[in-house]
Amino acid sequence: MQRETAKASSAPEPIAVALGLGANRDAPVATVRRAVARLAEKGLREIRLSGLYLTRPEDCRPGTPDFVNGALVGRWPGSPQSLLAACHGIEREMGRPADHARDEARTIDLDILLVKGCELQTDNLRTPHPRLVERLFVLTPLAEVAGDWPVEVGGRRRPVADWLRALRQATPGHESLVRPLPQGGGGCFCGRPPGL
Repeated sequence: MQRETAKASSAPEPIAVALGLGANRDAPVATVRRAVARLAEKGLREIRLSGLYLTRPEDCRPGTPDFVNGALVGRWPGSPQSLLAACHGIEREMGRPADHARDEARTIDLDILLVKGCELQTDNLRTPHPRLVERLFVLTPLAEVAGDWPVEVGGRRRPVADWLRALRQATPGHESLVRPLPQGGGGCFCGRPPGL
């Protein structure tokens, strides 16, 4: 009994993470919700999902359909690298090939945006996400669930909500680029999201 208690107390503390979700093929709203459920099944806990937004494609091929984007925060029981592996596994399960062009339509895209209190620079993972503060379709939903999380870029440290405010001020017509979906409401999920 004492050994079990000692083992449990030495388990690493779950890390607080923020993820971006995007899809623009094959019923994207349902796809995003399925991806959230799969993340919960893989171990992500205390999930809070933003509302979902219809967003114009950026840096994509002409004719690419609009995306459905959202963001979530949660607690992951492993390392950032193990979360990245879980995200890539879910993407493949849901039909996104491992080798894919960055500018094409996608069944699902799962990006680690932030690991709270941690900056990472590895070959396959950088947090904060390199273009986080340049993308309305990322910052808009992220500010709903992690508005007070600090992000440092180029020596400037600001909360997510402040980065969003600055980007909106610098982007004429931003309201037409990122539009809330009426059926896209998020919510608080503990463990597996209910009803998914």
